[in-house]
Amino acid sequence: MGDNSIEELKEQLKEVAPEFDIEEYFRILGEFSIELSTKFNSILYILVFAPVTSLFTFLFFSGRRKKFAYHYVMNLYGMTQAAILTLLTMPVIAIWGQQIFGFTYVSTFILLAYVGWVIYSYVPGEGAGDVIKIIIAMLLSYALFSIVLAIIMYIGAAIKMFYF
Repeated sequence: MGDNSIEELKEQLKEVAPEFDIEEYFRILGEFSIELSTKFNSILYILVFAPVTSLFTFLFFSGRRKKFAYHYVMNLYGMTQAAILTLLTMPVIAIWGQQIFGFTYVSTFILLAYVGWVIYSYVPGEGAGDVIKIIIAMLLSYALFSIVLAIIMYIGAAIKMFYF
């Protein structure tokens, strides 16, 4: 599986779809992913991450809170407060720019921890078992969110490549 296999795959792709330019596609994918994450980050969290997190908290804590809407509102509340905290840190990002690239990972961890704390605060807790459920729910929801976001980016880049 060296460089030859990648070249062979490119040749096979050219045979199947001669009009498809793989380098152009990945260039557009990079641009589209940056555009999506900078301009629509909050909307993505509200439209994708909040329902996914709500689904997992609903499944894990359905015995105590019976309605999905309760979990959705609770997660939106936590994510809204986390978004406000993120807005307060924007001047730090603007000042240091690329030097603080790791801040993205830290802010994601802070978001997950904060929303987890909100869940623990609003779902009647029963100890360490609930903390483990919340950690598992947050990790599963972020993994599923990342998969859905990747699918959105790949499809969006393909649409942008062929239609714009």
